[in-house]
Amino acid sequence: MTFLQAAAPLSEEVPKPEACPLPSVTRRILAASEASAAIRRGIIRAARDCELWGGDWPTDRGCENLLQVRAAEELHVALRQHGLGWVTLEEPVASVSGGGTRRRGRRFSGMSDQQRADLAIWSRAENIYAMVELKRAEDDRSWRADLEKLARLVATYGRQHGNHLRYGVLGVYISRPTGELVRLRGARLKALAAETAARFGLRHRTILDEAVHCYQGGEEDGWTCGAASVELRA
Repeated sequence: MTFLQAAAPLSEEVPKPEACPLPSVTRRILAASEASAAIRRGIIRAARDCELWGGDWPTDRGCENLLQVRAAEELHVALRQHGLGWVTLEEPVASVSGGGTRRRGRRFSGMSDQQRADLAIWSRAENIYAMVELKRAEDDRSWRADLEKLARLVATYGRQHGNHLRYGVLGVYISRPTGELVRLRGARLKALAAETAARFGLRHRTILDEAVHCYQGGEEDGWTCGAASVELRA
């Protein structure tokens, strides 16, 4: 049989191959931007709760634990919405340096395994992929210390070394007499984040939700609080 004999007549329509459906993309983690937004929502909830309960703000009392809890609640809602793992509080660094990640490429971060992160975000595969610090103190020294802590973790146990850690987030509460002063502190936080990221070879993004809550309790202009977040990624 020749090729011409075997070929289909021109009048017959040659059937087209069936299209193969593209595989669906399954989400496995909460994006850094989603985690940051949830953390900022939690910080503002904590500020409003403090004022409602006793007229104070988180900077007036040792209320950092309340920031942690409210941020954890907001993260839980976001994770549950997408079916993406869970969040834990006061997670030891050892969970990341050992059990929480693969040991391939493990390096010493310069941090004790007994140190803790305020929050850890876990995947359904039971791996920690994000660490979170919350800060009610508003001085540069406190911000720099937590930024460096997160940067060390991400730079040491990130995916570039075969581990699971994707990003770290610092959530910060800022209160000042005016919105302009809140914005100035937000700009300072962004500068510190850029400085820290450059030292550790990381990418960064800082977001400030400014003037999200105003306290009208005696001051002529009131006091304004804002919530800021810094993302550090390898």
